[in-house]
Amino acid sequence: AYTLLRLADVYRYNGIQTKAVESYHKSIDYSSKVGLNDLIRKAYKGLSEAKGSVGDYKNAYISLANYIRISDSLFNIRKISEATKIEEDIKTETHRQELQTKDIELVKRKELLSQQRQKQILLYIVIVLFLGIIVYAFTVFFQKKKANEELAQQKDKLESQNKISDKQARDFKDS
Repeated sequence: AYTLLRLADVYRYNGIQTKAVESYHKSIDYSSKVGLNDLIRKAYKGLSEAKGSVGDYKNAYISLANYIRISDSLFNIRKISEATKIEEDIKTETHRQELQTKDIELVKRKELLSQQRQKQILLYIVIVLFLGIIVYAFTVFFQKKKANEELAQQKDKLESQNKISDKQARDFKDS
C-alpha cells in the first residue's frame, strides 16, 4: 500500500495523471483492507490533486472531502487518545499521591508506635526501680526492726544484770 502510494506520487509529479489515479485507488484499496488510515488519507489527498489537475473537479472535491473526513477522524482519534492518556496520567498521579500519603501515614504510625514502646519501656524501668526501692526499704526496715529487737533484748539483759549487780552491790554494802 505504501509503495503504491509513493508510485502514484511519482506518476502525479511526472504528469502521468491516469496512472497516478489508478495507483492511488489501488493504494486506498490495500490500505483499507489492512486498516492503514493515514495512508488512505494521504492517497485521497494525492487523488484529489491528480483529478483536479485533469479537470475532474467533482471527483477531486469528493476525494478532498474524503481526505478531510479521514483527517478529522484521525485528529479526533489522536485527541481522544491524548485525552485518555492525560486521564490515565492523572489517575496514575492521584494513585501515586495516595500511596505517598499512605506511606507517610505508615511512617508516622511506626514512629508513634516506637515512641509508645519507648514510653512503655521507661514506665517498666520506673516501676522496677520503684519496686526495688520498696524492697530495699522493707529490707532495711526489717533489719532495723530486728536490730532494735536485739538491742531491746540486750538492754533488757543489761538492765536485769544491772539490777542483779545493784542488788549484789547493795547486799554487799549491807553486809
